[in-house]
Amino acid sequence: MRPVSIVNFERLYLLAILLGVVNTYLDWTDIVGMVGMESGGQLGQRFAAAVTIIGLAIQLVLLFFIAHRSSALAKWIFVVLIGIELLYYIWGLVNGALIYALRSGVTSPLGFLVGLIGILLKVGAVWMLFRPDSKIWFGEDVPETEAP
Repeated sequence: MRPVSIVNFERLYLLAILLGVVNTYLDWTDIVGMVGMESGGQLGQRFAAAVTIIGLAIQLVLLFFIAHRSSALAKWIFVVLIGIELLYYIWGLVNGALIYALRSGVTSPLGFLVGLIGILLKVGAVWMLFRPDSKIWFGEDVPETEAP
């Protein structure tokens, strides 16, 4: 039986993934435009869709291995990726990149808010992975059995 913290991790991360899909939908035209601009017109909508699908697949695979197969390796990959995403988000705030994106129309205020909520959900999901019952799930803190 899965621990409560792992069930909560799964719920938080699924909600964050769903918000990411919504955010991608909201900003799809801008995403495709930026891909085209960055590639000099070489890449477009198909490439953006492929990268989006691959990213979604990676997230779902990590979710599966963490929440259903108790993979400590997947847990640490997830933690590192969310740490990088959080640092990138903070860097964007500190350097004004996110404010510039809002002002220039690269992202909408709604997209910014959805992204922020998504980051907070992912941080909450990471926290669930370090609760006492989660440690047992990953075999990191095996409870001592009492002698009869």
